[in-house]
Amino acid sequence: MPRGLTARVLSALLLAPPVLAALWYGSPWSDALLLICGVIMVWEWARMCGARSVGWLEGVSIAAVVAAVVTGALYGVAWAGAAVGAGALAAGVAAGLRRGRQVHDGSSGWFGLGIVYVAVPVVAFQWLRGLDSGQMLIIWLILVVWATDIGAFAVGRTLRGPKLWPRISPNKTWSGGIGGVVAASLVGLVFALATDNRHPTLLTAFSAVTSVAAQVGDFFESFVKRRFRRKDTSSLIPGHGGLLDRVDGLIGGTLAVAGAIALWEI
Repeated sequence: MPRGLTARVLSALLLAPPVLAALWYGSPWSDALLLICGVIMVWEWARMCGARSVGWLEGVSIAAVVAAVVTGALYGVAWAGAAVGAGALAAGVAAGLRRGRQVHDGSSGWFGLGIVYVAVPVVAFQWLRGLDSGQMLIIWLILVVWATDIGAFAVGRTLRGPKLWPRISPNKTWSGGIGGVVAASLVGLVFALATDNRHPTLLTAFSAVTSVAAQVGDFFESFVKRRFRRKDTSSLIPGHGGLLDRVDGLIGGTLAVAGAIALWEI
C-alpha cells in the first residue's frame, strides 16, 4: 500500500469511531464534537485567507463560531442564526480594520464569509441531530456523503472521460459525478429498506439530490482553495489534509437536507 494511502486509512480508522460515537449518543457529546470541529474549521479558513497565527482577528472568528454552537445548544437554531450573523459582521469589520490598508484583493471580506461557511452548516447539523429522528437522519446523511465520495472516486478512476469542471477541479469527471449520485441513491434505497421506511422511493430520490449537493459543496471549496492558491486547507489530518478538506461534501449535504426539512415544516 502506498505511504500516502496508508496514512489516509490509518487516520480514518483512528478518527471515525469517536466521531461516530459522539454523533450516535447526541447531546452533549455531539455538541462538544461540533464545537471542536467548528473551531478547527474556522482556524483553517483564516489560515487559507492569509492569517499566519491566531491573533485577535482569528480570535474573533473562533469566538463567533463558538458562540453560534453554544447558542444553538442552549437556545435553538433561531438564536444561533443571529449569533452567526453578528459574528460574521464582527469578523468582516475586524478584518477590514486590520487588513484594509494593506490588502486590496478582497481577502478581508473572506474572513466574514468564513464564519457563515463554517457556522451555518455546523448549526444546521446540530439542529438535524436534535430532531426526534435525528439519530437515524444523521447516519443516513453521513452514509450518503461517504457513498458519493467513494462512488465518484471509483467510477471516475475507472471510466474517466470528460472533465466536469476542469478550471475548478481538474480531476473530477462527469462519469465520477454520476457514479457518486448512483452510489448515494443505492445507499438511500438500502437504508430505507433496512429501516422499514414508508417512502423508499422518496428517500432514494432525496439521496440523489443530497449527493448532488455534496458535490456542489466539494466544488465550492475547490474554488476557494484555488482562489487562495492552496492545495489543502491545512495538514492537520495525515493523508487527508485539513478538516475542511474532509467535510466539504458533508457541508453541502447538510445544508441541502436542513433546508429541505425546514421548508417541509413551514
